[in-house]
Amino acid sequence: MDLFARAKDIRRRRRGAGAGQALAELALVLPLILLMAAGLVAIYQAHRAAAAAHTAAYACATYISQSRNPDQAAVMGWAAAWTTLNAFGWSGTGDASFSVAVSSADPGEEAVCRVTVHVPWLFGGGVLGLPPFTYTAEARTVVENWKARWP
Repeated sequence: MDLFARAKDIRRRRRGAGAGQALAELALVLPLILLMAAGLVAIYQAHRAAAAAHTAAYACATYISQSRNPDQAAVMGWAAAWTTLNAFGWSGTGDASFSVAVSSADPGEEAVCRVTVHVPWLFGGGVLGLPPFTYTAEARTVVENWKARWP
């Protein structure tokens, strides 16, 4: 056997020995990559829902603080929070459910706006038995008389 034929034979054997190794490695790593991607989507949904709750609580407190009619401030603050939650569409929140609670206050006293969000994890959390992600945003403000008299 000449030198060139022998080298060709060695190259053929090397190719056959490692054939399919990359596919086997991909099969081992792919489930981990998919699990990490699903985790990132779940964290993104929870973050977006928490941002929506925080923004709604701030809108509620701002409306209460600057309400022209202090007697209606709590009701209108609640409406401002729900309007904020529904106005932007808040894409990426998944199946999040929101609840808004407003404590009424007399002029000169502190009022509190609480917006709570519950976000179920992907696949219902059944894979790991996780409870839903719950976040409560709270904004406090003082019902001010002088702002209520603005024209």
